[in-house]
Parts: sequence; structure tokens; C-alpha cells
Amino acid sequence: RDVERSRGLGDVYKRQRSMSESRDEVAAVKNYIYNHYAEDLNLETLAEKVYLSSGYLSFIFKKETGMNLNRFIRVFRMENWQWHLVTRMLG
Repeated sequence: RDVERSRGLGDVYKRQRSMSESRDEVAAVKNYIYNHYAEDLNLETLAEKVYLSSGYLSFIFKKETGMNLNRFIRVFRMENWQWHLVTRMLG
């Protein structure tokens, strides 16, 4: 029984480590988007940047942010361009 319990704790540790790593990868992708939003961005290119398959990146990105990658890019671009427009009008 103790073996089963310790094996279960190992699985929990692996999942926590995996979740932590996925947060790091999602953070890296978000930072890349913030710095390269004017470029042509797509799931495959971003997945290559963090050494993940496009399917897995899509899955963890949606899980972490609540929106899919393409929508995140679109929303960020619109908010950024809106901010630039307002600052130009006020400046």
C-alpha cells in the first residue's frame, strides 16, 4: 500500500512539474507574441520556438489562458493598435 501511495505522489509531482513547465512555455510564447505581434505569427512557428508540437501547444495555451492562440494574437493586436490610435489622437 505504501508503494502505491508513493507511486501516486510521484505521479502528482510529475503532473505539477509538467504543469509548471507548460506555464513556462506558455509564458515564453506570450512574450514572443508581445515582441513580434506585427510579424506573421502562426501556431506551427510558435510551437517550434518552444520545442512543442503544435497540437500540444494549442492544448496547453488554451488551458492556461482560456482562449486559443489565434484569438489571443488577434485580441492583443487589436488592443495594442487601439492604444496606439488613442495615444496619437491625444498626443
